[in-house]
Amino acid sequence: LSAEAKLEDFFLGNPKGFKSPQAMSVGSIHLNVDEKSLTKDTIIIDKIEVIAPEITYEKIRGTDNFQTILNNVKKAMGAEKTPEKPAEKSKSDQGKKILIKNFIVRNGKVNLAMAVLTEKTLNADLPDIRSRLRQSPIFLTKKLRTWLLTLRRPPKKQKSKWKTPAKSPKRE
Repeated sequence: LSAEAKLEDFFLGNPKGFKSPQAMSVGSIHLNVDEKSLTKDTIIIDKIEVIAPEITYEKIRGTDNFQTILNNVKKAMGAEKTPEKPAEKSKSDQGKKILIKNFIVRNGKVNLAMAVLTEKTLNADLPDIRSRLRQSPIFLTKKLRTWLLTLRRPPKKQKSKWKTPAKSPKRE
């Protein structure tokens, strides 16, 4: 048994204060899950196919759009929770593992907008990705964010293997 879901024309807007209209848009996402695995320790996702994602990473005033979105979600979730006594977590409450048999990203694009770049936005096509993953959803989210953060770093300067010869004294 498998369950399928498809999401088309997904749009995630940027929070107030950011210039770019969107943090992310996706043409379509197709998900196929093994239904039997939903009650087990490892959820098996046969396929996640992401078509035409466009991710805009924008950094202003010491933060970025994705961190601001995460902070807003945490704030909203915290407002709904009622304080409870922390109970001991059983093994089943420690979170499920996820096995993604096929993770595919096609026709992607990444945009980088930073205040120091003024009105310019750097754009890059994402290479098509085909991968097999076995991680927790939180780990996968952190990995994506780390990857986005590395896009804004300038490349490290390579040290030359060749030493500059010492200047010889001038002859008169």
